[in-house]
Amino acid sequence: VVLGAYADTVLDTTQINPGTTTVNRNWRHGMGSSIAHGLKTFLEREPGLEAILITLADQPLVDAQYHNQFITTYIKESAGIIASQYDKNIGVPALFPKSFFKELLDLDGARGAQNLLLSHHDTIRKINARGKTRDIDTRNDYERLQREGS
Repeated sequence: VVLGAYADTVLDTTQINPGTTTVNRNWRHGMGSSIAHGLKTFLEREPGLEAILITLADQPLVDAQYHNQFITTYIKESAGIIASQYDKNIGVPALFPKSFFKELLDLDGARGAQNLLLSHHDTIRKINARGKTRDIDTRNDYERLQREGS
């Protein structure tokens, strides 16, 4: 888990194991810097990584079953990038094989890996998100999701 602006609060108010986290002190540089920081940290811990699955904490409908679709697709098809497809867009969760690590390590800015995904759009294996990638960014978003789930 890559934490940023509110790292201490997140660690104090959740059950995340601090041993599975890293704090991006440059979080102001955007999601791209968090991706690069996270990958660098995880490569130091596990230098043999062959792929990385990037997912966001503000998509609470993404579950283990959906993540497993990426892993299974990667293992069965030896696919390149595998990304979520929603409407006409692609995005995270997304799995990147080792051949894209250099590009991920060079990321910076607010758009995260979006430009990388767009530059490889035609070769990406897409998995239909089926509404799982809904962002919850505000209390109103959260309350709306709660009402819809009732």
